[in-house]
Amino acid sequence: MAYTSSDDNTMTLSTYYAPSDNSEILHLLSFRRTKLNDAVLSPAKLRQNCPLDHDRTTMAPPTSSTHPFPPGLGDLSAFLPLEIINEILLFLDICSLLTFRRVNTTALATVNALPEYRAVITHAPDVIRAYFATNLSSHTNVHELFQALTSKLCSYCNSFGAFIFLLECRRVCWHCHTQNPELLPICRGLAAVSFGVSPEALTGFPALRPVSGTYTLRGIHCSLARDPTPLVSRAAARRLAVKVHGSEDAVGAFVGAQRGSQLSSYRIQKAVYNNIHTSPYSYPASERAPSEPAYYTDKDNKDDDVRRYQGVAPLPVLNPRTGMLEHGVCCIGCDVAYSKAPTVAHYIPFGRVGWLRRKHEMFGEAGGFLEHFFACEQARSIWEAWKEKGVVVPAPEGYGGGHGGGIEVYGEVLGMLQAQLTGAIAGGIVGAE
Repeated sequence: MAYTSSDDNTMTLSTYYAPSDNSEILHLLSFRRTKLNDAVLSPAKLRQNCPLDHDRTTMAPPTSSTHPFPPGLGDLSAFLPLEIINEILLFLDICSLLTFRRVNTTALATVNALPEYRAVITHAPDVIRAYFATNLSSHTNVHELFQALTSKLCSYCNSFGAFIFLLECRRVCWHCHTQNPELLPICRGLAAVSFGVSPEALTGFPALRPVSGTYTLRGIHCSLARDPTPLVSRAAARRLAVKVHGSEDAVGAFVGAQRGSQLSSYRIQKAVYNNIHTSPYSYPASERAPSEPAYYTDKDNKDDDVRRYQGVAPLPVLNPRTGMLEHGVCCIGCDVAYSKAPTVAHYIPFGRVGWLRRKHEMFGEAGGFLEHFFACEQARSIWEAWKEKGVVVPAPEGYGGGHGGGIEVYGEVLGMLQAQLTGAIAGGIVGAE
């Protein structure tokens, strides 16, 4: 018996595991799936098109020895202490903050001295670029970004979140940003019609300007016009609708009644159109078919919907006490276990969505992955095989370096893993809730 435990999820004694093996387990059995980052707002493209002057963050404040008449902050510093000025700057939107930073060298040094700003500009500059590229820089501030940077869990499911939803400035995981209905942005006009609110009430809402690029894991290229249709947060539009209609139930009743009315009207128009164009004795009619209901255009294609990816960017996790960054890693054991799930989907009891969640689930490098390792039977099997025979599995597709140990393939180990996988699927063990 390789593992002895007091229950099914924890190990008290192990033949193959010792606390000193933690770093080796992390290196061998985890990897960074870089194609997940490439499926959202691409950091490489943001760096190319949105340059920042953060290289000047080391500039020292001017003194009388360097400047005979050093510039100041004018009346701002004359009437307010520096502590109050710093608090104001923290809650100033990013666009205004960086504009203030360019006033003079004193303003630049004052902004650079903010610990929160230094943390964000050092560890997450691509997020600031994403806010400028999507025209959302005037709707968030450094304080909110720092809170998101130092948080670790998804705001919706408490899993490890490796991304940020720009419209709400909230940390999200891969599963939620591709499956949660509230994280599908919606155009302002359609939001007004769908939720029964006035378009004027949505005017002040943060509006995301989509960026041309390649999105989703299938690599869907989205080439947008010079003035693309802006998108707003569906959750924010729903919150406004609750205020207008009075309650969540009232909003649900309105949406259901409206969709029923639109569908009924569409079916009648479609029947009339078909009757006119199929009857040989009908009067001449327009060749244009009736338009589909408005909510048809708002169909949620989940992980294949480009709108879900246009407002999401990668965001590492910063531990403010240690300064350590966590980008999130995937499990090689899970990648092996679910690598063939699409071809045998009818055997998987949790369906395609559950398969996607398990295959793309990410964990923190500091402790989170080790907790998963003890619960992942496939990862433990790979670790035992490596301990017994000194062989490893190949790095999965999308391997990003830094983690994942294997580059050589040994048929004996892979055959053993495939046999275990086949038996687990047949027995309904793999992925069982």
